[in-house]
Amino acid sequence: MSILQLSGLKKTYGSGDLAVQALDGIDLSVQAGEVSALLGPSGSGKSTLLNCISLILEPSAGSIELSGKTVYAEGRTYVHVRRFRRENIGFIFQGSFLIPFLNALENVYLAMELNGRSGKSARKRAFELLQDLGMEHRSNAYPGSLSGGEMQRLAIARALANDPKLILADEPTARFSRRAVEQQKQDIEALIKNEKGIKADLLRVKVRLADLEQQIITANNRLDALNRLLANQMGIKTREDRLPVQGELSFDSADPDDDVSLQDAYSQRNDYQALKTRVVAARKSLAASRAEYWPNVELQSSYGGRWAVGDSTQQPGASDSADVGSIGVYLKLPLFTGGEISAGVAKKQAELSSLEERLRDLKLRIRREVQDSADSVRSAREKVQMTRTAIDAAKEALNIKKAKYNLGKTTISEFLDSQADLLGAQTDLARALGEYNTARARLELAKGTILQGIKK
Repeated sequence: MSILQLSGLKKTYGSGDLAVQALDGIDLSVQAGEVSALLGPSGSGKSTLLNCISLILEPSAGSIELSGKTVYAEGRTYVHVRRFRRENIGFIFQGSFLIPFLNALENVYLAMELNGRSGKSARKRAFELLQDLGMEHRSNAYPGSLSGGEMQRLAIARALANDPKLILADEPTARFSRRAVEQQKQDIEALIKNEKGIKADLLRVKVRLADLEQQIITANNRLDALNRLLANQMGIKTREDRLPVQGELSFDSADPDDDVSLQDAYSQRNDYQALKTRVVAARKSLAASRAEYWPNVELQSSYGGRWAVGDSTQQPGASDSADVGSIGVYLKLPLFTGGEISAGVAKKQAELSSLEERLRDLKLRIRREVQDSADSVRSAREKVQMTRTAIDAAKEALNIKKAKYNLGKTTISEFLDSQADLLGAQTDLARALGEYNTARARLELAKGTILQGIKK
C-alpha cells in the first residue's frame, strides 16, 4: 500500500528572470514501512521537497496524496494544515528546534498535548520514547544542557510522539564522521559474528554511512566552487581541478605581535605614506600661491652694450666705442590681479583641506583596523585553546562509551553520539585555526607588512 504519492510536484521561488525552479515535476511513491533516502548535492531541493510534503511550504504545482487521500492538488489544499501535520507527520529537522524552557520530557509531552493527548498515559508514552532512545536519564534536562547528539535524539522522540503515518528526516545524522562510522560498522559486524550485537545496530550505522557519503559530495561541490572563486579573484586561469594549497594552519600560543605600535603601522602603510606626501606637497603649493600677494623686487644689470646713434641718454664724454653697462632695481606690484590670486589661493586651500580630511580618516581607519585585528587574533587564539581542551574531553568520553558498548552496557546511539561530539570538536578546531590564521593575515595587512615594499 502506498503511504505517500507525489505527482508532478513543482516549487518555484521568485518570478520572471529571477525565478528559481527548486522542484521540477517530482513523481514519487513510498510504500508503507518503506525507508527512502533523498540524495543530491547542496541546493538540489531536498529540504524544499520535504517542506512541501509536510505543507510547511506550499507547492507551485502538482499533487500530494497521503494514505490514498488527496492533501494538495493544483493550487488547492484539501486539509487543515496544522491538524494534518500534527496527526500524520513526524518531522525531524536539520536543527532540533526544541523549546528551551521545557525539559526533555516536556518537549515530547507537548507534541502529544497539542494533538489532544494528555494526562498520565501521555507522560508515560513520552518517557517510554525517551527510554527507547537511551534518554531516560536526561528526561529532566533542558535543551541547553544537552549535547548535539542528545538534542537530535530528543527531536526524534518528539517526532514519534503521535505515532505518525509518515516520518520526514532532514539530514538527521549530519554530525557524524565517515571514518568513525566506518570503524563502528566493522566493530558491530564483529559483535554480531560473536553474537554480542544486534543487526539493528548495523542497520543504523549503514544509514549514517549513506548520509555521510552525501555530505562528502556536498563538501566537494562547495570546495570546487570556492576554488573557482579564488582563481577568478587572483586572475589565474588554471586547467587543474583545484589550485594547489601549501602549508598547514599555523598556531602560536604566545604571539609577540599582539601589542602593535600604531606609529609602525603608519610608517609601513603605503597608502598612508602616499597620502601624507600629497598633503605636504599641497601645503607647499598653497604657500607659493599666497606669496603672489607680496610685491616682487628684482635687481637687474647688464654690460657689454654700445650707445645707439643719437641716443639721448648717452652721457657727455662717453666714448661711442666703449662698452656700456647698466644696473637697476625693479618693483612689481599685484595691483590688478588680486581677484585672480585670491581664487588660486582658495582653490589650493580647498585641495589641502580635502587631503587633510582624507588623511585624518585614513589614520582613524588604520587605528581601528589594527586594534580590531589584534582583538580578533586574541579571541581566535582563546577559541583554539578551548576547542583543543574540548577534543581531549570528547576523546575520553568516546573511549568510555566504546568500552561500555563492547560490554553491552550502552546503546549504539549513545556511542555514535560520542563520536559525533568528537567530530564536532575537531571540526570546531579546524574552523578556529582558520579564523586564527585569517585574523593574523588581516592584522599583517592592517599593519602594512604584507604589502610593504610592493610598488606599482
